[in-house]
Amino acid sequence: MSKDTFDRKEIKHLLDGPQLVQVRARVAKHLPLGEFGRGAVSSIYLDTRERSVIARSLERPLYKEKLRVRWYGACPLEDADAAFVELKKKLAGIVYKRRLQMTADQARSFLKGVPCADLAVEASGIVAEGAGPAHAPSAQRIQIACELDAARARMGDLIPSVLITCDRTSFGSDDEGGVRITFDEHLRAAGLFGGDERHALIADDHAVMEVKCLGAYPLWLASALSMACVRPSSFSKYGRFYEACERSQGAPLERTRREEVRYA
Repeated sequence: MSKDTFDRKEIKHLLDGPQLVQVRARVAKHLPLGEFGRGAVSSIYLDTRERSVIARSLERPLYKEKLRVRWYGACPLEDADAAFVELKKKLAGIVYKRRLQMTADQARSFLKGVPCADLAVEASGIVAEGAGPAHAPSAQRIQIACELDAARARMGDLIPSVLITCDRTSFGSDDEGGVRITFDEHLRAAGLFGGDERHALIADDHAVMEVKCLGAYPLWLASALSMACVRPSSFSKYGRFYEACERSQGAPLERTRREEVRYA
């Protein structure tokens, strides 16, 4: 069963082409490939029509949160084997993530407004990576579902806002005390409010490296980053999309009507 709760630091670094080659080679010598290894990652972020959630997040408040649906593989959501509804909360530099694994159909229902608590008690179709038949929801699943629903109600009238895709290479694990490092390349974003907004978020030879850990960096990692002249960088994929839209439109984004959502 995939882990459903995470409390950790998540520190990002923006790498150019030579830095990516150098640092990733060093990481591969010290950490095994992660659970999902190499492959495409797709995420749909939910927001209000005015995109007030990401606007507030970019103000760098002490506390912020985002709600999204994520799946793995180069396919639209409807064809995914499974999906995760995820809540990311950040307080004073620590990220607290809660996620609920469900079927693609259940995730699509959530995007349309069906509460997670209702979906969590549907025994049919609840699967774990590599698992067989579905099983009854645990108390933890119900608790996480309630947290997700509470966050959705707290943030306002949320609808799917943007689809962000990338090619990810993952190393390490999320085990307690472990270090997990991801490299995201070919970052693309497409707005879901209509208008066919599409943006490349970074150059094709660049990558966003994210280090997920609880404590200090291992010595070998600190050395690798120092040798490649890599420094931490404040980078939000959804934030980069939002800022690109603002620049292209010349004014803050305002949406007045709900349109049919496309997932591919």
